[in-house]
Amino acid sequence: MLAAVVCWATYGVVSKSKGKDINPVALTYYSFLFCCIFSIPLLILEKPWTFIFKIPTSAWIATLYMSVFASVIGYLVQQMAIKEIGPSRASIFINLVPVFSIVLAVCILGEELVPVKILTAILIITGVYICQKAS
Repeated sequence: MLAAVVCWATYGVVSKSKGKDINPVALTYYSFLFCCIFSIPLLILEKPWTFIFKIPTSAWIATLYMSVFASVIGYLVQQMAIKEIGPSRASIFINLVPVFSIVLAVCILGEELVPVKILTAILIITGVYICQKAS
């Protein structure tokens, strides 16, 4: 977990310093291109051709949705934010992920909106607001 945090922080700082002259779309494209290239050996080790045709269409659609919206568009927006407001201010908004998770879980999965979830969302939004005001 610590390594992931260090990698994410390094990514944000390097994106700001080295990415100021690079279009966020190009930066996102090359980031995902290299991730795909480095993932190919792992894909070969997993031998997906033995079960790839048994995967239901709904799983393919869900995977495509997560790839495009949750990953590519998310990183693109993050790159645009880093370019505009800097990595420290842009990274504050990652804390809103649980709030959106609560909203989507209630709307899509029909989960119950209990007081602790409401309190959690309020605390997170308040924290993000305070951090943004401070910077």
